[in-house]
Amino acid sequence: MRKERERDTEIRYEEVRCNRCGKSLALHRGILAEDMVHVDKTWGYGSKQDGVRIQFDLCEDCVQELISGFVLPPEVEEVTEWL
Repeated sequence: MRKERERDTEIRYEEVRCNRCGKSLALHRGILAEDMVHVDKTWGYGSKQDGVRIQFDLCEDCVQELISGFVLPPEVEEVTEWL
């Protein structure tokens, strides 16, 4: 869950909370100071939710809990360089 404000064409967060556990994520001057996952999905033709858009944020701990329950684990790759 995000509360944003636009300032000089820059988006700053007022609050970001994990939709699963409710934890408030750390912010520094409106910028995220810790990582999280943002999901923005619009369901398409043929799905049970055709035309529905869903958005949510998950903290790192909730992502780890979620993937620990996967029957088929996700691919994990260590990245050493960031652009």
